[in-house]
Amino acid sequence: MAHGLSHGLHLLNLCKENPLKVICARFSSKILMEPCKDGESAQGDIYSEISEGKARMFVPKQNSVFYNPVQVFNRDLSLAVVDQYAKKYWRYHHRQKRPFWRADSGLIANEKKPNEPAEPAKSDSSNNEPDRPKLKILEALAASGLRSIRYALEIQSTPCEITANDYSSDAYQSITDNAKRNGVSKIVQPSCKDARLLMYEHIEPLEQFHVVDIDPYGSAAVFLDSAVQCIKDGGLLCVTCTDASVLCGNRSEVCFSKYGSVSLKTKYCHEMGLRIILASLNSHAGRYQRYIHPILSLSTDFYFRVFVTIYTSPLEVKKSASKLSMVYHCDGCSSFHLQPLIKLSTTKDNSIKTHSSFGPPINKDCEHCSSNFKFGGPVWSDPIHDDIFISSLLSDLQETKDCFATNSKMIGMLSMMKEELNNVPFFHDLSQLSSVLHCNVMRMLEMRSALMNQGYRVSSSHTNPQAVKTDAPHSVVWDIMREWVKRNPIKKVSPDSPAACILSKEPSTQVSFDVREDAESVSRRMKLVRFPNNPPNWGPKPRAKRKAEEEIEDNLTAPKKRQNN
Repeated sequence: MAHGLSHGLHLLNLCKENPLKVICARFSSKILMEPCKDGESAQGDIYSEISEGKARMFVPKQNSVFYNPVQVFNRDLSLAVVDQYAKKYWRYHHRQKRPFWRADSGLIANEKKPNEPAEPAKSDSSNNEPDRPKLKILEALAASGLRSIRYALEIQSTPCEITANDYSSDAYQSITDNAKRNGVSKIVQPSCKDARLLMYEHIEPLEQFHVVDIDPYGSAAVFLDSAVQCIKDGGLLCVTCTDASVLCGNRSEVCFSKYGSVSLKTKYCHEMGLRIILASLNSHAGRYQRYIHPILSLSTDFYFRVFVTIYTSPLEVKKSASKLSMVYHCDGCSSFHLQPLIKLSTTKDNSIKTHSSFGPPINKDCEHCSSNFKFGGPVWSDPIHDDIFISSLLSDLQETKDCFATNSKMIGMLSMMKEELNNVPFFHDLSQLSSVLHCNVMRMLEMRSALMNQGYRVSSSHTNPQAVKTDAPHSVVWDIMREWVKRNPIKKVSPDSPAACILSKEPSTQVSFDVREDAESVSRRMKLVRFPNNPPNWGPKPRAKRKAEEEIEDNLTAPKKRQNN
């Protein structure tokens, strides 16, 4: 009641300059969402029925509560990741009293200790078992509550206690009513608070959550500080960002103000966007002697989604800066170089010592094309996935193929992530390499074979179908391109172009384009869904409006309409 009153007073204060706005005082924070048999509520609102997974939802046809059907993949993947996390949490963290998805843990997928109890099946009586923990989940920006209700209905590994929060009173009522309709009102607790304040209220260890899911409209930057504090040690943080334009280099100054990093407009910009988000999370966590361990990071459709576990350790926080790097990107040939912020060394007594990093790692002009460099970052330069977690998740998805509507896309996406060279940041774009030299584009299989024939590793990237991610030096990549141009001559090269500078040098390595059988990725050979076409109505929807805001807009535009008539 106090929240609704304060919100009403705030709107009335905004209306002082225009008497017409006083009409907004008619709004009520108690908007019921009980559909009549003909699909209308007592207030006359029209509702649509939505079925997704095991959930059956009723949401207004108007834009009062945010719902985007294109995000089914996001919700399916989130559910699969949280369920997988819950299994491992019950097995390792609760039983063994220690974190599990640690880079140094030595655990393997589906590992079981001798005499270890089998994972419990979820049942109605499981909530009464005193030795089994409830997985505390917070969906900080729940909107219609669909994701939370699906968590309650479909997580089978352990009982849950879910808080579905949204600042909108419409969304709060939607969560309340739909939780009752789906029979999970005892599991899903609706909340109507500012997401940041709610998370700050849960920073005490006994109040913290095991899983926090943040899926805002736009940037998640304002929620990160409170999010990293309200998670238990070893907890899972799931973050979505839809401000791709900012993270991909179109508005670098805005990116710095939100995330503390300068983004660059490059072919690998989507991977850079992921690494900027992880760097920002790492920075927020470090202020509270905590550090992050990414288990899954993806860029798909129009958004970024990262899943990280968070731990408390002053020693590991000391190493955090060594996982960040600045990026030098050549403006002519698009070669790139990374400069770590600090370096680590081990002393005789096995303690960790930090050292300043000397730089820059390159000359003022590019050694390949003599162009200048753009400068960006810092970015997360450590692995962005946990291969053990992905393998375990893939195994479960392949065994239960009918559980998710987007199962084939999830298997394809996760398979590509598993194939990625996890310790190699960024990649070359095959089309861009050819564009620099104005030559025909070689087949991906030939480029991969040429690199592997010289003993280097190579993979694709889930962010770009033309990606060549390799541990080969840039000089080797350009030697391969020089040899390709020799075999496929070009007509004319401008004398002052990057192409002229690159082609003026002879290859320093022996290049073989003999195609190898192992050069083709497993995911491509198996014809998995890798880069599917966009579905109808693809893209982010407009920001959801509260009923009060809609009434204000209607009342303000009504006089103008009358004047025009």
